[in-house]
Amino acid sequence: MSERRKLSRGQWAVERERFQYPSEIRPESEDRTVPMSEAVNDALKSLGLHRDHTLHQLTEQWPTLAGDHVAKHSRPGAMQGHMLVVYVNHPMWLAELQRGSDQHVLANLKQAGIHTIKRVRFQIDPEMGR
Repeated sequence: MSERRKLSRGQWAVERERFQYPSEIRPESEDRTVPMSEAVNDALKSLGLHRDHTLHQLTEQWPTLAGDHVAKHSRPGAMQGHMLVVYVNHPMWLAELQRGSDQHVLANLKQAGIHTIKRVRFQIDPEMGR
């Protein structure tokens, strides 16, 4: 049993002409299907909206990722490359969270399947005084 080799359209046109295949015979088409999530992510990346989408996902999952108590005083603020900037509502919470909470959040992000974030930085929320 021999396997058919896949041909591009150009290769198929040459083969059909060379071997005088009738035009009714068509080559097997390649299966180019991809999961919908992959297609959406590719579209978001091409439009420059992937970071916004990731930030939206993080905001929805923040109480689970950071813990309910921490989530009351912080929120995902911005994506800068592979770094997540977390906004904190009080300097006391900033000092507390800077003592190793970044590793806790990173571990929870990886556990949730979010592998694009490599670092977490905490800073005072710029909208705090507004």
